[in-house]
Amino acid sequence: MNDDAHFHARKDPPSEAAAYRHFAVFRHRLPNGRHVPIEVALHYDSGDPFAVKAVFEVGAPHEIAWLFSRELLADGLFTPAGEGDVRVRPCPGDPVFVLIELSSPAGRATFTADTADLAGFLYCTYDVVPPGEELSRVDFDLELSRLIPG
Repeated sequence: MNDDAHFHARKDPPSEAAAYRHFAVFRHRLPNGRHVPIEVALHYDSGDPFAVKAVFEVGAPHEIAWLFSRELLADGLFTPAGEGDVRVRPCPGDPVFVLIELSSPAGRATFTADTADLAGFLYCTYDVVPPGEELSRVDFDLELSRLIPG
């Protein structure tokens, strides 16, 4: 884990959110083979316990945010994971790194990230909401009220 990580975990009822934020460096793989480092803020919030938000700092005031499954990220550390816009897998021949592929109508990008750094982030999110306990953190009444107008 890097020293810039901010951790705050509470074992509170679902109505009181706990969150964790971690700063990582992803390396953007360019078509010419070069890598460009990009700071990425990884966010986890017990109010949305299945998701991880990655915010790519691409120069003020611009940010690019991606929301994807915590489980997808965890699975991708060990085996190829994801079938849609976000895919994560161990780097072939170099398990120290993970490949993260992001696709959108605007284009696609491939990044490498340190496997141990991402694992450390995930372990801290498990302190916030342990795996398998995500549903206990979902406020179904609130979620339904967001879906049904009025």
